[in-house]
Amino acid sequence: MNMYKQSGLSLIEVMVAVLISSILILGVTDLFSSAFMSGRSNSELTRIQENGRLAMEIIGADARLSGLRSCTSDSWSEEPLADAVALTGTQKSLTLRFSPTCNPDDIQSVTYTFASNGLTQTKNGGTAQTLLDDVDGTFTLLPANSTPDTANAVLITVKVKSAQANFAARDFSSTYEFKNRLIARE
Repeated sequence: MNMYKQSGLSLIEVMVAVLISSILILGVTDLFSSAFMSGRSNSELTRIQENGRLAMEIIGADARLSGLRSCTSDSWSEEPLADAVALTGTQKSLTLRFSPTCNPDDIQSVTYTFASNGLTQTKNGGTAQTLLDDVDGTFTLLPANSTPDTANAVLITVKVKSAQANFAARDFSSTYEFKNRLIARE
């Protein structure tokens, strides 16, 4: 008969406990790491989608106004606004002109340019403002081979780049009709 009572854990019991604890801690750490990376990826995808939508909405709002003469009084010509659309040869810059008031001298001009620092906007010949970083794109007048005077729409293609190296850039495209120009010609 053994007269001694064990007053602690044996070395084997401690090693088994450490092994089990290590496996559990590694599993929890891996789970946390996966959730963290998934959250970062979702945040980056959300940022990319928001930038693409924002670029399209900002440019599209002005494209719809292109050629607009909002006054219908007899003193204001109903002819389409001259030079309402201008496109650079590289298709990286689009200028839109419209008149939001009855004043014939109130002709607004806005230029959108895809540059190395992102999408810039210049209003009425002022200073260029960067609207979005990490974007590139092109403008294409429609129908194909049309001139700025004969185009009925513009196809805007935007490529939003990712700040994360393992994330691919996303492409967005949308077509906006120059509705006010179409109405003026009918």
